[in-house]
Amino acid sequence: MPNNYLEHGLHNEGAAHHLHQTNQFNDWTVTTAFYAALQFVKHKMFPMQIAGVTFDNFDVYTQTIFNRSKHGIVKDLLQRHHRTIAGSYNNLFRKCHNARYINYQITDIEAQQAIELLAKIKRYCVDG
Repeated sequence: MPNNYLEHGLHNEGAAHHLHQTNQFNDWTVTTAFYAALQFVKHKMFPMQIAGVTFDNFDVYTQTIFNRSKHGIVKDLLQRHHRTIAGSYNNLFRKCHNARYINYQITDIEAQQAIELLAKIKRYCVDG
């Protein structure tokens, strides 16, 4: 099964931008921006080689990790291998968690910040 992380990320990014233009569903702007970033990060990291073992995709890699959530695994990998964007990714993760589970009433400014974080992550993972 080939990785389609980039394609999936571009699709989610398009949804985030479309939602952002409406200014009606800022919680979903933040959420789709995060999930686009997640796919771009997977695109950057995989396939990955660790100690001579190649992991073709994220799902194969997660089968080797116990007692960690998939989001935790991504954060750990970024902290170890891609510190340049780890802070931006963690910030966007927190914004998404807040939008989905704590307070869906997200301001236009917060939605814009999510779009900017996504752009920074994409530049590093796809364009850079």
